[in-house]
Amino acid sequence: MTNVIRLLVCAIGVAVAGASSAAQRTFVASYGLAANTAFNCSIAKPCRAFSEAISVTDPAGEVVVLDSAGYGPVSIAHSVSIIAPAGVYAGVSVLSGDGISVGATAADKIILRGLTINGQGGARGIVFLTGGQLVIDRCTVSGMTGNGIELGIASGATTIVERATERNGGNGIEFVDRPTGISTGVVTSVRSSNNVNRGLRTGAGSQVSVTSSVFQRNGNGGVWAFTGTTNAAPGKLDLTRSVVSDNGTEGVVVVVQFGAATFIQALISENVITDNTIAGIEVGATSAAAGGVRAVVSRNEVRGHAIGMIFNRANAVVVLNGNVVAQSSTTGVDIRNGAVVRSGGDNVVDDNSTNEAGSAVPVNLM
Repeated sequence: MTNVIRLLVCAIGVAVAGASSAAQRTFVASYGLAANTAFNCSIAKPCRAFSEAISVTDPAGEVVVLDSAGYGPVSIAHSVSIIAPAGVYAGVSVLSGDGISVGATAADKIILRGLTINGQGGARGIVFLTGGQLVIDRCTVSGMTGNGIELGIASGATTIVERATERNGGNGIEFVDRPTGISTGVVTSVRSSNNVNRGLRTGAGSQVSVTSSVFQRNGNGGVWAFTGTTNAAPGKLDLTRSVVSDNGTEGVVVVVQFGAATFIQALISENVITDNTIAGIEVGATSAAAGGVRAVVSRNEVRGHAIGMIFNRANAVVVLNGNVVAQSSTTGVDIRNGAVVRSGGDNVVDDNSTNEAGSAVPVNLM
């Protein structure tokens, strides 16, 4: 009998120790309980909120959503994946502050998959402050008072694939200005629309590739890449096979600001850029900066603007190839302040108020 009692005591001790340690995979559900953190938010005893599940999830572990519900804002400080399977609604209502905030180490990777983040007075939907890599997959962010998705001054590589940012009070997606170094981003199959400011804005030190995406009906522009005096690291924007339309001000802008000594390299290729308020594409600088822009603008359809394309200042060097620029109400191609524009041929500049095919154009665009 004494041996039996000892065995039972050992078994209970093992069970308690297991319950108090973290788990590689945890679960949340509409019927979950906060108290189930004592059971590591297991599939049999899930928790109710993302914050509860992450508190008992091992580094590089997973939080899995079992059914449709709202699971609350969360701050993430280590590698983890939050996964909502297809067909399951995993909501985050943001009443104040930020919805999902990532402040991890340079070795950490965070994955957010299948989440819907709704602003109800909150500032930002997803904020990547620090960390090695953030993957945002099939997530929708809307209704924030500030930026929908914001990549911070110290954050690393970001991949955003599928779904949307819309109706946010700032930019749909913003890579903020870094004081030093670079941040990289890959944006694929994203829709960023009806935001108060811009669909996508990249800042100093940002190197971003965008493909197969839509930027539409944003109040202050579609896709804008800037760099300023705070960072000498080169900027980069690759925008390909995307739609930029019906935005306020310009559709696509690549500009070096305020006399910065850095360069932005840009590839703007195979896009449909239509019906933006002022111009379809603008490439240049705000002053005769030590740096500038080096851009290839190739095989784009640019229609329905006041000015189709603007190239500004001698530190902007642009190669045009195979573009169609049409239906501009004032000028098809506007070259200002000594901008260097070279043609690779096959451009069509036609049906504009000025710079129609066959008229005097300050560079051979055809």
